[in-house]
Amino acid sequence: MDLKKLNYFVALVEEGNFTRAARSLSVTQPALSWNVKYLEDVLSTQLVKRSTNGIEITKAGEMLYNGAKELLQEADELKKSVSKVGLQK
Repeated sequence: MDLKKLNYFVALVEEGNFTRAARSLSVTQPALSWNVKYLEDVLSTQLVKRSTNGIEITKAGEMLYNGAKELLQEADELKKSVSKVGLQK
């Protein structure tokens, strides 16, 4: 798993469907779908149930969403902290 794939998954959950999530990320829908499928394969579990109306998050997906959201926020804070230190030279 990498941060990009986790970011894609978080966007999917927050947008509620693949089309809106892909648009918000400025990626194609197949690229988004592939990345989510990759996470499902790596974790050996279904993260979302797909339908024509959007998605329904599974319990495993909910767990990943909560952890990924926290991890992405921490990564962003770390990036900002390191950048500030770099600017102080």
